[in-house]
Amino acid sequence: MMSKLPKSVSTATSRLAQVTQQFSSQVPLRQQQARMVHRGTMHKLNTGASIPALGFGTWQDKDAQEPAVVAALQAGVRHIDTAAVYGTEPAVGSAIKKSGVPRSEVFLVTKLWNNSHAPEDVEAALDTSLANLGTDYVDLWLMHWP
Repeated sequence: MMSKLPKSVSTATSRLAQVTQQFSSQVPLRQQQARMVHRGTMHKLNTGASIPALGFGTWQDKDAQEPAVVAALQAGVRHIDTAAVYGTEPAVGSAIKKSGVPRSEVFLVTKLWNNSHAPEDVEAALDTSLANLGTDYVDLWLMHWP
């Protein structure tokens, strides 16, 4: 027989359920986004490449990224966004390998950071990102911000 939860835990659990319900009602796109993942909604770029409509960002908490990206990929997400400055590229690369999803099915985005904008620094920055990600290409490489 399960013991009764202390009142403070019970109150916290009830409050969490209440906040979750309130949040869910305030985020009407959630179901639409889930349908986009399920249906594989894509947007065609001017280059002819297609980018999945819904992406998974990997900013902050380096330690959480690998399991989170594995879970996202296994749930059907195919657009992963990272950046050199986030420090998450190695975890993202490892997660793609561990997920069982072929690299060719993942739209991988990373970004050039501000300290590498000089023409002589750009190629080395890309090479570093590719090495960190454990891949020989990214699908989109952005200038993080000018």
